[in-house]
Amino acid sequence: KDFNKFTDRFIQRKIDSVITDNLFRLHGDQWRPLRTKLTPTFTSAKMKFMFPTVVTVASQLDAVFDSLLANTRSVDVELHDMMGRFTTDVIGHCAFGVECNSLKDPNVVFRRIGHRIFYPRYLSIRLRTFMLTYPVVFEFMKLFNYKEYAKEIDDFIVQLVRDTVRLREEQNIQRNDFLNMLIELKNTKDVKGVPAMSFDEVASQVFVFFAAGFETSSSNITFGLFELAKNSRIQEKLRAEILSVLEKHNGELTYEGMMEMTYLDQVITETLRKYPVLAALTRIATDDFKIPDTDITLKKGTHIYIPAKE
Repeated sequence: KDFNKFTDRFIQRKIDSVITDNLFRLHGDQWRPLRTKLTPTFTSAKMKFMFPTVVTVASQLDAVFDSLLANTRSVDVELHDMMGRFTTDVIGHCAFGVECNSLKDPNVVFRRIGHRIFYPRYLSIRLRTFMLTYPVVFEFMKLFNYKEYAKEIDDFIVQLVRDTVRLREEQNIQRNDFLNMLIELKNTKDVKGVPAMSFDEVASQVFVFFAAGFETSSSNITFGLFELAKNSRIQEKLRAEILSVLEKHNGELTYEGMMEMTYLDQVITETLRKYPVLAALTRIATDDFKIPDTDITLKKGTHIYIPAKE
């Protein structure tokens, strides 16, 4: 109920890039109206709308595993890479309505761009995580002409969104994906004729949907499978639940069936607890705030760092 006192994250860097004006970077005055516009796009009804697309890509993943095991029942699979390709294809379908095909070809442009976002050249993932947690480090890195995102990434996202939006509007194409929802916002105008969302805002939200979606999900799936491989009892219990629910739904994976898999949800949540995506949650107090039942007052401007793991 006191969230309005902690809407801002740590110091945001001013970067000449379209893709940085997204929910994860904006401060309160800009963040709040954008959040209000985007919230309706993530309702359970909209997620259900996209679910068949996820199932389609999952079937492609199943086919890839079948091909790997076609000649032998024992084969080494680099799961983090495989799950990264799977989630890249899911995001490509759900965000852009395009087939990335990275499950078939790990060198496609979508996979390469995703890799550039999270694994910049000449920068270790640990240093990258440290810099994201302490943004002031970026100011120091500017002395070495360091850029947070390569121009290649910016150009790719903007061109992709521009071409896709133009094609859909010219041919009146409707798809069950995130971009379609953003196009509807772009074409919705208020009484003064101002669009609910500009093209640059559309491109920026598509970028963060892509960037925040594929790596976080692939890591969670990988760690989850790792834990299941170590704990056969939990693996068998989860497998029994999945098979039971599938039987109730005539062998098909449906949105309703997935929502019935409570133990699967527990496994995913426990994986996130053991292997959190971010090291910490960071916030800035936008006003003086007295912590209830204490004598502690957080002064306006106080930087708050909450570890995600005990």
